[in-house]
Amino acid sequence: GIAWRRRLRTKDESARVYAIRPMLEADREMVLDLLKLLDQPWMEDATNRDTTRVRARLRHEVIPLLKDIQSDAADKAVSLTQQFDHLHQLVQDQVDAVATSNGARHLDDMPRTQARSLNPMVLTQILRRDLIQAGVSRDKLPGHALHPVVEAACDFEGGTRRFSFAEGVTIEVGPEVVSVLQT
Repeated sequence: GIAWRRRLRTKDESARVYAIRPMLEADREMVLDLLKLLDQPWMEDATNRDTTRVRARLRHEVIPLLKDIQSDAADKAVSLTQQFDHLHQLVQDQVDAVATSNGARHLDDMPRTQARSLNPMVLTQILRRDLIQAGVSRDKLPGHALHPVVEAACDFEGGTRRFSFAEGVTIEVGPEVVSVLQT
């Protein structure tokens, strides 16, 4: 789902600019009623009807089908999205706790024993944060990109394995530590 609040990327990385969507829970009828009350016309983006776009196809084909099967499917989807937001925050709190316990926001070397003790989702987010801090663009880190690294960090195989990412950044899983390296 769409986030209620999302930080926007700007050229000035220290700037904190957010997109805020206060009407995510409002359905079309509620919006039309509000516009009528305000004597404002309805305006619609043409892409909303373009079913070659995933968002529009979901809205026009999938959601009506789900509502036929279960009338409150859209409400349940919103509720599920909120639950995922809470789970995401729980994971982020754990990431912050690990970073704080190591005395820094950036973990250059993590003992593999520590990596094995972490929930895989927490470890994934720690590695993601480290890669971003090392200069890898968020766009170059899809969800599946770190799965093999997490598996390697948590297994009991010896040797050293390297995983390369964009911008010359590598994660090295050694016998004792997991390291983020910049070349």
